[in-house]
Amino acid sequence: MNCQQCGRALTAPTTGRPRRYCSSACRQRAFRARRSAERSAGALPGQLEAVAAQLRDNAEVIRFLARGWTPVDADVSLVDLIQATAELTERLRELGGRLTDARPARG
Repeated sequence: MNCQQCGRALTAPTTGRPRRYCSSACRQRAFRARRSAERSAGALPGQLEAVAAQLRDNAEVIRFLARGWTPVDADVSLVDLIQATAELTERLRELGGRLTDARPARG
């Protein structure tokens, strides 16, 4: 078994619960990392919702453009819109990954 923070090998105690950390310093570092991840995860749902809303808007405009709709705003280009949608999709993937990483491990 290894320390969950630094990866050093741990010796199994003869009685009681198995150790998770090799030292109190590693235990404290792990606590601070979890607390920091929880705090940063609080802002992620709002960011995810904003990106998802923009993706929904882009998808609607792309559907209209695909049906031959001519936008009033001549600045809307299908190529630019698809590129922006691809970038938003990547951003959504990154935010989702951060949200997954911020969740505390079970076990």
